[in-house]
Amino acid sequence: MVNSPLFDVINEISSIKLAVSRMGLKNFYCVVLSSCTRDSMCIDDKTERLWQHTTLVAKLCESIAKKVSGITPEKTYMVGLFHDAVIPIIANKYKAAYERLEKDAIHGSDINAFEEQGYGTQHAVMGYLLARSWGLPDDVAEAIQFHHTTDLNLFSNTASAQLGGILMLADHLSRVTAEENENTDYQDPAWNNIEDSVLSELVLDKDDMLDFR
Repeated sequence: MVNSPLFDVINEISSIKLAVSRMGLKNFYCVVLSSCTRDSMCIDDKTERLWQHTTLVAKLCESIAKKVSGITPEKTYMVGLFHDAVIPIIANKYKAAYERLEKDAIHGSDINAFEEQGYGTQHAVMGYLLARSWGLPDDVAEAIQFHHTTDLNLFSNTASAQLGGILMLADHLSRVTAEENENTDYQDPAWNNIEDSVLSELVLDKDDMLDFR
């Protein structure tokens, strides 16, 4: 990681100690968390694309958080990593439905209705239960639970609403900038219903949206 273009090192680093020093503890924390999450999700060749979407959302959450006061980028990175963590689990159990789940998660559509009809639950609810069982912070678990809602009033406090709003924005940005959608007239109805509320909650505006894109 530290020898990638992201860190712009002049001489290749081969020591773990120097790598951590160059990367900084906050980045190191995110790398370890990402690695552990990937292992726990049992990512394989089939679910690699979904994992790429997950890590993109996590990095977008981290970037957005730097413009929102009162919230740490590390916590938003955690929310991004875990928001779709149960989809590979569902996919392994219901292999025939995986392509639809992947498409809905990455490109957007009424994934909640599809899951309710097929399995009697939603990945966001299962993700909330998983986050609670792993002992993640309450606001992180709640942000995961409601990341497909169109009503920010469901969040119990400001911290949860901010985390949820950042996750919704990051998820939207990952879809509109996807290679398949970049040169099309892509519409995101779910985002259109919540955009004003999310930007108000995060004290962001349309110019910030352009910057993030």
